[in-house]
Amino acid sequence: MLKKVFLTVDAIFIFLLLVVGIDYSSYLANIKYVSDTKTVILSDVINLNVDDKNISLNNLEYDNEIEKRFVIENLSDQDSNFNILLSDITNDFTNELVYSLYEGEKLVVSQTIAPKTSDDGYIKLNIALKGAEKKQYNLKMKLINKNGQPIENYADKKFSARLEINSLTINSDIKTATNYLLANNNLASEDVNDGLFKTTETNSGNPIYYFKGFVSNNYVKFNEELYRIVRINEDGSIRIIRENSLEGTYVFNEDKVSDNANDYMNSNVKNALDSYYESTLKSYDSMVIAENYCYGDTIVTAENYKTSEEDKTYQEYIPNLKCQDNKLKIGLLTYGEVVMAGINYNTRVQNYLNNSFNTTWLMNKAGESNRTNEKKEWYLDTQLRENNVAINTVSIRPVINLKGTLNVVGSGNIDDPYVFTE
Repeated sequence: MLKKVFLTVDAIFIFLLLVVGIDYSSYLANIKYVSDTKTVILSDVINLNVDDKNISLNNLEYDNEIEKRFVIENLSDQDSNFNILLSDITNDFTNELVYSLYEGEKLVVSQTIAPKTSDDGYIKLNIALKGAEKKQYNLKMKLINKNGQPIENYADKKFSARLEINSLTINSDIKTATNYLLANNNLASEDVNDGLFKTTETNSGNPIYYFKGFVSNNYVKFNEELYRIVRINEDGSIRIIRENSLEGTYVFNEDKVSDNANDYMNSNVKNALDSYYESTLKSYDSMVIAENYCYGDTIVTAENYKTSEEDKTYQEYIPNLKCQDNKLKIGLLTYGEVVMAGINYNTRVQNYLNNSFNTTWLMNKAGESNRTNEKKEWYLDTQLRENNVAINTVSIRPVINLKGTLNVVGSGNIDDPYVFTE
């Protein structure tokens, strides 16, 4: 049976604090209000209303849910923004302790690994609060049996922290898409499988931020259709993939043995995607940027499928994000992007890229059949697979890149997807 411990806000508690003279100012935060031109400091305008800011968890059992309820109130008539975070963190767990955050009955932060001892501890960033507005929150934490370990292994492990709110320290252009997304997504630590990650193995050395694993906060509504954010590119543009496949299926190329049969630039699917862009997305052309697609690598499942010394087997392949002169307005996922997102060849995992169970061709070559000389290409369904280019038909899921300077609203959840505007 699921056990719950309720830590609720009590109006009588607040009254007693005032009567007995306990310093209540520790529950007030100085919040920075960001206007279009400057940052103005407003003192003591955001009130964190909670019975006890301290969180102390020990002797947990699997799926026993701990709840910390609190109210945040804007005491002024000025709209403001704030962050919710945990400070003074001590965490003996690795990735077994998770949290989620509800605003009222709405899930605003899906299940996330609890912050480590050395982490910043931000739970939710850039929350808007109108003048005189109140918002009720419920922070839920529980221990999950992620690695099949007996509960006795965690008997001595503890978690403690303090619930805080603080000022929002951001640039005045926070509403641009790139800054907004980075402000609303904490970077995941390397010992977890899900979240937003960063790499600087890029052309310029500027970071690429990419989603990995079974994430649920990267939904986008674009052209009245659902997309998912794949990554934030090194130039700040945002790569998104259509959640569902286009209608119909396609052979990659009807010519199955020529040298260019599995070359994306000479393929049927490129022609289909270009036609789709012209007929459906052309009206958004000012929002879409031509971006690099690193599809030049050939990855094979066996040594005898190689067609050159540069080809790599899937075991030895390292995703490559350093490519130039492959700038396109529309394309497909690459093999490297799928691997970085957490999906490997011949391995079935839950992942945001295959959660919709829609297949799609990828852009990378998979070598050549040593028996028939037919060219092979990669595709994605529930896992990474390779196929002969002209035998079976596969669906396609368009990939485009939005300008990082666009305006954006939303939380990225499926019921509140990001929406980009000029």
